[in-house]
Amino acid sequence: FLMFYNETDAIEQFRDFIHSTLKKVRETGIQEATLNQLKRRYFGQAVRSLNNFDEIAVTYMRNYFSHIDFFETMDMAMQITLDDLWKAMDQIDPSQEAVVTILPKK
Repeated sequence: FLMFYNETDAIEQFRDFIHSTLKKVRETGIQEATLNQLKRRYFGQAVRSLNNFDEIAVTYMRNYFSHIDFFETMDMAMQITLDDLWKAMDQIDPSQEAVVTILPKK
């Protein structure tokens, strides 16, 4: 599955933004430079997360239950290619979506 999330009261606008962005990517593609920038950003965020004990704990537990090593995920992300992205895009069917709204208690 693929999950997008945001803290907003504008649920329909966020949903429309996701749909329009997916459509734009399908029509115009993604540049290699953009993919490389995103991979470097992910790598930087992952390394930076090691400075925060809470983040280390959450990441460790998430990876433990997913049966993957933190450093392997960084390696995997850095190895993603444009071809991998297009294969993933072919699997996305926007008509098979679910929208979940979590509201605070009043």
